[in-house]
Amino acid sequence: MIIEILLVILFILALSLFLIFLKTWHIHIILKNNNLDYSFDIKINFLFFNIFLFTIEKIVYLKLQASFFSKTLDIFELKLNDEKSEEIENTSSENEEGTFDKIKQVLPLLDDSKGDLYYIIKLIIKMVKFDESYVILNMGLLENDLTIKLCTLLWALAAPLYPLNFKLYLTPEMNKFLVKSDVNVKFDILLFNLIKILFYILRRDRLRELIKVLTQ
Repeated sequence: MIIEILLVILFILALSLFLIFLKTWHIHIILKNNNLDYSFDIKINFLFFNIFLFTIEKIVYLKLQASFFSKTLDIFELKLNDEKSEEIENTSSENEEGTFDKIKQVLPLLDDSKGDLYYIIKLIIKMVKFDESYVILNMGLLENDLTIKLCTLLWALAAPLYPLNFKLYLTPEMNKFLVKSDVNVKFDILLFNLIKILFYILRRDRLRELIKVLTQ
């Protein structure tokens, strides 16, 4: 009897792993940003589960739902930050200066990582199926040569994705500082493929350094 129970448990675990890694995850990301004044709404659909990560007045929420046929069941909802502790006290000029300094720090790392980034784009082309998706980006870095350099790099990275229904609408802004974006991206991916991309990123020193700077 114990052996039969263990076999059933093993079968359930194997089936669960198969579903998690080899069934499609549907992801929809909406992000609006204006010089770090941002909001986002992310929805992940997998089998009959819906996962939501979103902001309301700078507060980040996580919500899980289960959908069965025409009925939806709310499982839980969590507030991931506290509006008082996370309230931004800096002035807009301080935010602008900090953002500009970070971009100047990131730009040489991006340039140094071009080969790795192009390889990730190739992986995305093979592993990701996009629905109609776009990124509208206005980019100005005060120094026009930096603006043109970054915009050229972004255009080059996004170009291979155009046949996949992913479009980048990029406007360089001369003689001013502006980072304004409107992102609406929908795609399907297998978790197994996502892990392959993440594993490649973790193995590359330059990409790890880039992520470290971006998340500081």
